[in-house]
This record gives sequence, structure tokens and C-alpha cells, in this order.
Amino acid sequence: MPQPKLMMLDEPSMGLSPILVQQVFDIIREINQAGTSILLVEQNAFMALQIATRAYVMETGHVVLSGDTKYSKRVELEATGADLLVHEVAAVSGDPQKVLSRYPAYRAILDHHTDPQQAGALFAKARPKLAVYSHIVLPADPADGVPAATPDEIIAQTRLSYDGPLIVGADMMQFVVSDEGVAPVAAKR
Repeated sequence: MPQPKLMMLDEPSMGLSPILVQQVFDIIREINQAGTSILLVEQNAFMALQIATRAYVMETGHVVLSGDTKYSKRVELEATGADLLVHEVAAVSGDPQKVLSRYPAYRAILDHHTDPQQAGALFAKARPKLAVYSHIVLPADPADGVPAATPDEIIAQTRLSYDGPLIVGADMMQFVVSDEGVAPVAAKR
């Protein structure tokens, strides 16, 4: 069988046990190491980020999507004046230092991602017509009294560095980019 140049995978871990998820990601890594590029759409960000080697910016109609988990000058330059800038974010509820002192493992999660204030700084430099958060990482333990950050908390933290148009995204959210601007599409029920 000829070796493909690109393999596109959409949620390969969905519905699998943790052991099978690890096996799937091991196979994905092996395929990539053998020379096939992988375009991966995956909700299991922890696993995906362990094998990711680069981020992507898509510029269709000047719509920019950042797969970066940290600030990137390249994303800032590519996104400047964009219609739509979608970026990931990680946030904890309440006082981050209190949460981190109670759950030190959360530090690794937060260090790997962009917090709302950092993302806001990127949005402020790029000045898109609309900034949207997607892939929202919310370390929490509700059973132990540590709730997930709310969209209002994420927006409030972002507003410390960005005052432009902003939406906290949701799964399957869609947008229309037109001459009149950028707007979310109402979900069909």
C-alpha cells in the first residue's frame, strides 16, 4: 500500500477506553514518525497535544484559526485584522493561586495553555472583527468544591487585556463571515 502524504483524523479516540485511546495515539505517532503528516481533530486535548508538532492557522477568507496553546508571534501577524480569530484558553474558577496550592497538578495544565489575559493580549494586538474561544480547558473538581470557570469568569479575565468583540464558543458553533461582519449562526434544534 502506498504511504499517504497526509492523514486526516476526526475524533479517533471518541468512545474508546483509556487503554485503546493510548494505543490509537501510539499508532498515530508511529504513522507520523514514518513520514505521514497528520491533521487531527480531537477533543482529548491532553493526548493530542502530546503528539502535536505544530499549530495551524487557516486563512480562508481571512478567517484565522489558531491551534497554538501559547502565544505565537506568527499567529499575531497572521491574525492582524482578521475577520475571525479562534483561540484556545484555559482557566480556573476563583483565585488561581488558591486552586493551584490545593491542586499543584493543575499548574502543568495551565502552563501548557493560554490563560484568558494572555489570549486577550493577543486579541488586542490582532484586533479581529470577532474573537472566539474554542477548546476551553477548565481544570476543576466539583466533587471537592472546585467548580469549573464559567464563561462570565473567562470573559472578565480576558477584559483585563482586551476590550473588543468576544464570544466564549460552544461545540459545533458556526459563524458567517460576510461584508457586514462576523456573526454566530443560531443552532438548529
